[in-house]
Amino acid sequence: MAWRKLTKEDLHSALNAAETAGYESAVLATGQTDLVDKLLIQVTADARSRIAACSGNILGEADTVPSGVIYRLMPLVIHRLLTRLGLTVKDARNDDWEESNRWLRDVANCKVTIERPIVDGPAVEQGKYGNAVVVRKGSRKARRSDMEGLL
Repeated sequence: MAWRKLTKEDLHSALNAAETAGYESAVLATGQTDLVDKLLIQVTADARSRIAACSGNILGEADTVPSGVIYRLMPLVIHRLLTRLGLTVKDARNDDWEESNRWLRDVANCKVTIERPIVDGPAVEQGKYGNAVVVRKGSRKARRSDMEGLL
């Protein structure tokens, strides 16, 4: 599957009619700018950081997530949107939000496999340890007894 950006259409398909009406009226009534684009970027960044935390995962293009996990991310966007606008968050939405956060923790702990992006060039593995090289302690070349009298 491909990786892609989260869109407003993804959000609107996840909202129910009452939430959509409340969101639209709250934005229009308060004169606020539409927060959705900012929230989509925030949730994408959070998801990508959790994906990258597992050394076995590879990130796709910038600002994208696997298309197969978008339904897992929408509760995070919805919860942030509703709380930011001061709208009522139902228990079911809180449960979805908690489940999405649990799932992202599992992703970061390598308990969930994330689909690899389709890349044209060579894949670059990214994880919480980056591309570090482990240097092991070698054996001592000199002993204390060999160093006596040098000072």
